[in-house]
Amino acid sequence: MRSRSTVTGLTRFVVVATLAIVLTGPVAAMADTILPVAEPVVCETAPIDDLRYAVVAADISDDVPIPDPIPYETPVGTVTGALVIDEVKTVLGQVVACVNEGRNAAFLSLFTDAFLERHVGDFGDRPDDSGATPIPDDMRLSLVRHADVTVLADGRVAALVVFDQSEREAPELTSLMTFAGPAGRLLIDEWQPVTLPEAETPVPCGVTPDTAPGCLPPTSTPVAVAWELVSGPGYTGVIAPLERAPIFRTGYGDMALGWWLPTAEEIAALEAALPNHLRTFSDERTIALADKVGTYKRQYAGLVIDGRALIFVNALCFDPTDGGWTSGPIFVDDGGDCFFQLYYEPSTGGFRELSINGEG
Repeated sequence: MRSRSTVTGLTRFVVVATLAIVLTGPVAAMADTILPVAEPVVCETAPIDDLRYAVVAADISDDVPIPDPIPYETPVGTVTGALVIDEVKTVLGQVVACVNEGRNAAFLSLFTDAFLERHVGDFGDRPDDSGATPIPDDMRLSLVRHADVTVLADGRVAALVVFDQSEREAPELTSLMTFAGPAGRLLIDEWQPVTLPEAETPVPCGVTPDTAPGCLPPTSTPVAVAWELVSGPGYTGVIAPLERAPIFRTGYGDMALGWWLPTAEEIAALEAALPNHLRTFSDERTIALADKVGTYKRQYAGLVIDGRALIFVNALCFDPTDGGWTSGPIFVDDGGDCFFQLYYEPSTGGFRELSINGEG
């Protein structure tokens, strides 16, 4: 059995044991679009019990280190609902709280047995929380964001997770985490550090993507992809195909890190609630939209922002005779209310930000 040194603080694992990832470029590009996530006040997780620790630490001869960073790729699976997203947020919040309180034994309880059996050698001897000491302010951990929460084919849940330390010498810790466990009790099963691609801002288009290459997302996606026509009482629009949704990913002030394909049924639910939603505002322009919203053409795109699956709505007050609005993004800047945008969350049936002609 190889020797193991005692861990004096949880950040030895989170920061020193291969997770201190110095990112340049990509993180800086995302900094203005990341929304802080409040951390729990206290670590409420029970410490790992003696028996469980003894089992996972019985043989550390085949321990492996946390992998080196790899380029981030959006998880492949099913975009999940708000309940699972909140479960992931709870686990991550406890990671932050237990780390900051110096409660090593509680921190270990947040991982599956399979994870601990692979990496327990990084933790040293079984920690004891009875004399836990909070870590210094300049080493405190915070959860910056979690995104792309996805149910994988094997039933586990994956998410892009960005941590941050107060002291900027160790910048954002960015990883693809995989969680396993029954509903309400997710545990961290894999922790893969990742590097994010350089953020690129799509150029707003006034014509179809075929004649405006600058409108294309930063992928090699073919342009000739069908946009699904949808209609119902008081609306007509098109759903952007999965391959073309990234063009809308910056929205108005938000950065999407994933995309999905809304259904016609989800669009119908959105539209059924939209007129009444517009009437809830005090702004006269917004209230007026409710009475004429049926005259606007719609473009819909499925975006994942801050870990939640949203439908981005781009509403246009005119119907171009060439039909270009049915095959590519169109943005209008006339200084009036000739177009508006908003987000709808199918899992809650609620709306988020509204922008008229680019103004919130």
